[in-house]
Amino acid sequence: MNIIFKSPHMEITSAIKAYVEKKLISLNKFSSEGAILEVDLGKVNNHHKHGDVFKAELNFTSSGKLTRTEAVSEDMYSAIDVAQSDMLNALSSKKDKKQTLWRKGASRIKEFARGLSKKKRR
Repeated sequence: MNIIFKSPHMEITSAIKAYVEKKLISLNKFSSEGAILEVDLGKVNNHHKHGDVFKAELNFTSSGKLTRTEAVSEDMYSAIDVAQSDMLNALSSKKDKKQTLWRKGASRIKEFARGLSKKKRR
């Protein structure tokens, strides 16, 4: 999995890079060959929010499918944590849905085959 860091309005330190890589290594089980993870880190410049507000956005592309999560927090590390947990939830939900659809399709084919074999017996 390739990790691409983006940060247009702030500098990403090596400590933040190491933390992101450590937290997002768990996404490898959902990735295929050539998967890309874009990590966009920065400060939010909304006039409604006071003080430093940080944003972590994750764009995970695997097998041509994009999954996107975003988190905003007063601490960069907690924004990364929230975005990572949201991404894990989204990816596991997609995986479960795909497996469920596969099983439904397989059971329909099995029922169809059973129906054909009953007709032959008569």
